[in-house]
Formats: sequence, structure tokens, C-alpha cells
Amino acid sequence: MEFISNWTPLTDVTIANFETSNNATISKRDRLFATAHAEPYGGIVELRKGIEACVAYVIKPEFQSTSTKIFAFRDPYGKATPIPLLVLPDGTVPVYIEQENSQPHTRSDSDDCGIDQDGQTLAAASLPYGRSLQVTENAIHLLGSATAHSMFPESRASELAAGSIIVLAAVSTDLHLLLTVVSSSEGFRLHGAIIESEVNSFLLEQISQPLSLEYDPTCIGIFRVETSAIITIGAADGALHVYEIRPDHIFVHLLTHRFPATSEDSSPVCESTVLLTNRSAYNNSPDLVLLCGLRDGGVQCLELEVTTDQKDGISERTPVDVFTG
Repeated sequence: MEFISNWTPLTDVTIANFETSNNATISKRDRLFATAHAEPYGGIVELRKGIEACVAYVIKPEFQSTSTKIFAFRDPYGKATPIPLLVLPDGTVPVYIEQENSQPHTRSDSDDCGIDQDGQTLAAASLPYGRSLQVTENAIHLLGSATAHSMFPESRASELAAGSIIVLAAVSTDLHLLLTVVSSSEGFRLHGAIIESEVNSFLLEQISQPLSLEYDPTCIGIFRVETSAIITIGAADGALHVYEIRPDHIFVHLLTHRFPATSEDSSPVCESTVLLTNRSAYNNSPDLVLLCGLRDGGVQCLELEVTTDQKDGISERTPVDVFTG
């Protein structure tokens, strides 16, 4: 980094690597957006990687709210600049960058935008054929291809039954898979759906039966390992549960790991996960490395091995404490 605008903590980061520009240099460049508690209320920063990398944009929103998460949509008209979605405590605001090197702006209530701006966005993704998907607490929104009158026309919304809300969501465009954790009077349940975005069809097809969770979930992640989907779900009691969705679309529990408390004041609750594939040539190196961000600021690393036993699938090695805050 050449410089940054302030030293306030980042609350979320997203990478947009959409190849939509006619400019070969721009289309191959990843765009990194971060949202932070910048004074006075928060904002978005675009960071650029490479030699002499620097901050490209610093957006100071007009609204007096602190941003908590950030996502990015591909521009529906095929422009090089993606559209970040800034998530606030009371809604979602799309940020428009009209062209390279132009000053971004926000439109909190646009008639030509089908994005649900009244709800908090839990997950979002751009899909083939110019379509997009947005998950909020109350509905799953399927956004159609852009028209002359609307950037993100809503194709349909799958609303929940009364008394139910979505508390967590994750989407994988590689696996064409959407996961949601729904809270109702029956407790927490994990739902899975295949995303079908073809030329003449755009729908969600439920897979398997919902899986009841006997704990309070805190985060969810979905990762591709060979032909399977690995799911990580953090729990409020300090545990991390790992599941697999195999090609027959059945949820399989693989393992449960409990994070030890490092002190009386520590809170070893997992709030984020990242799964890394180890390509090292060393024989003793693990197949997978799961980085777990804890609520107390610590990071723990779980080393996992892929086994050929269809009963186990993945086994855990000795956990490694990377950083304790």
C-alpha cells in the first residue's frame, strides 16, 4: 500500500473479479473493496494491489450509519466497474461508480433498482446471463438481467413463512449452491438450494431435507473441495461444526472442534472462516487449512486431511494457534 486514509478497523472486505470490460488490463484486474468505521460514520475504500498500489476511492456516505458488511455485483450493463453493496444496520445501499476514475455516488431509493434496500443483505452474488442474487433476513431475491428501465429488475422473491427469518447465508457461484440458516419456533435449520441460471430458466431448487441445528449458529462458510461442498458453521458455545454436501446432495457431519478459552475474559466464538488448499510438496503438510476468526480477536488454524474413507471424508489434525488477541 502506498497510503491509507485512516487507521480505523475494517469491518468487511470483498473481492470483485468480474471479467466484463473490453479493456483487457481492467478486465483481468481484481477489485478489492473494504468498509471501515471511518469518521464520522463509516465508508467504503477501494484498495488496489500491485506495484505502487494505492487507495482508489474513499466514499463518505451521506447517511449517518456504520457499515457492517460489503458485497459487490457485476455491472449489469457490462461496464468494467462493479457495484459495491454497503450493508447498514437498517438496510442496504448500492454504490455506483459510473466509470474509471470517477467519483462514486449512492442512491438510497432508486426506482430503477430491484435490490432490496430496506433489509440487511446477508449474502449476494452475480450469476450467469447478467442475473444476480440477494439474500436478506426476510427473503431470497432473484434479480433478472438489466433492461432499459431497470438495472436489477426483480425476477421473483422467495419469502419466508410468518415467524421465520434468515439469520445466516452463504453462496458459492462455483458450486451453484446457496445455503441459508433459518430461525423459527422450531429452532435453527440449515437449508440448501441449487442455483439454476440458464438462458431460459432462473430458479432455486431445494436439495435434501433441512438439517436441524442443535446450537446457536454464529457464522457460515461454504467451500469447494474437489467435487464436494464443505460447510463450516460456528456456534455460540465455542464450537465449530464442519459438514459436507456430497454429490448426492446429502448433508453429512464430518467433525466438531471446540476452541479453548485462553483466559477468563476471552470469547472463543468463531465468527468467520476461510478454507485454504495446501499445494505444498512436503509430505507432512496438511491437505486443507481452515482459518477461524474468533470473537475475541484471535485466529486459530485447523489443519485438515482429506481421506479416502467415505465415512469420514475429512479428518482433523492438531489445531494451531496462529494469533491470540
